[in-house]
Amino acid sequence: MRRPTTSHLVLSFLSLILLGFANLAVRSVAAADKHPFGLDDYSSLRHARAISISPDGKSILYEVSYDGEKGPTKHEWHLVDSTGENARKLELPDSFEPAGFTKDGGALYGNYEVEKKGQLGIVPLAGGKPTQITALPNGVHGIWISPDGTKFAFTSDPQPADPLVEVRHVAQNSVNSIYVANANNPEGS
Repeated sequence: MRRPTTSHLVLSFLSLILLGFANLAVRSVAAADKHPFGLDDYSSLRHARAISISPDGKSILYEVSYDGEKGPTKHEWHLVDSTGENARKLELPDSFEPAGFTKDGGALYGNYEVEKKGQLGIVPLAGGKPTQITALPNGVHGIWISPDGTKFAFTSDPQPADPLVEVRHVAQNSVNSIYVANANNPEGS
């Protein structure tokens, strides 16, 4: 068996030192790419959830929400084909929160805020058509469309609006009634 010479030991030692430096260099580059998860990272996160599928099954309505750098949570409404193609952001009124498609798929229905109260709103997807709003004095609390798409059901408080609601607080059971409106004539039935 041969004994390693001094030159072999020096070369091995230098190889280990170079390998150590290379390892440190790789780690420092990797550490530069990584950073602790911070507020900026959280602000840029997006959350998506499906809302409804169009009656013909060709489009999916979904919501994208994010916190952003300041202010309340932001909401965007998007449509995408059921094939996963042609994703597009919808330009809807800020106070409208869609719940689904109308029977023909040409409009969205949902909660439309008017004077700080949610109302039944029907917003057409095509431009140039008017938005329909069914307003009740105390607003609506839930909106459902019938299986055949011809009627809306929603709940609301039937009592007259209290003019002193800002200064008077009454502890009582909430009262809700069910209302039905025609989808093509939302004034009620």
